Amino acid sequence: MNTLADLKKYIMSNYGIPPHYEADDELTYRAITFRRNAMEGVAFYDPGDMWAIQVHGQTINYMRTEELEKEIDSGGGLLYWFFPEGA
Repeated sequence: MNTLADLKKYIMSNYGIPPHYEADDELTYRAITFRRNAMEGVAFYDPGDMWAIQVHGQTINYMRTEELEKEIDSGGGLLYWFFPEGA
């Protein structure tokens, strides 16, 4: 998974949930927003493979792709935030 399009396709094919809002730089579901490579490098530090995940009303968390894949897989901690209420 390298792009927001990959993430959208993964969620759609595995859970059948389309995003509520979609732009070039973000995907927003019921209560969570995903951004790709939202952090820029600072001098000598390049964060590289990073995703910015913001559960609405909370601070932004950053994850590498392998962490994100675990969190959106069945049993992952982010499922609750993009599933529709009552599902």
